[in-house]
Amino acid sequence: MAGLSKRIEEFFKSKAFEVLVEGSKEEFRVMGVLRVGDRLRSSFVSINGNPNDFIVGFSGDQRSRLSQFLTPLITMFGGGFLILERLQSQEFYDRLETEFWAVVENAVNQTAAT
Repeated sequence: MAGLSKRIEEFFKSKAFEVLVEGSKEEFRVMGVLRVGDRLRSSFVSINGNPNDFIVGFSGDQRSRLSQFLTPLITMFGGGFLILERLQSQEFYDRLETEFWAVVENAVNQTAAT
């Protein structure tokens, strides 16, 4: 699992994130933080289990998902620019997560092949 956490760390660094990795025998946590203008974007990854049976979790900024439910109310009060910002944030996290899972799948397949 240390190898997988290293690949995840490299993925975040390749995207210009500052990365913090914490690990033990059965759990690794990787946190990535990226400054975009005056905003911070953060993602968290957890890897739990053992090398033959593990779970990987990915979490981006949850505030973007919350705004989906508030969109009509915010728009009604003239907050369209806030909606645009949230949609751009959501798009960022969706792209990041898609790329993240491709990296994880590739790393697991390479490990299984050896």
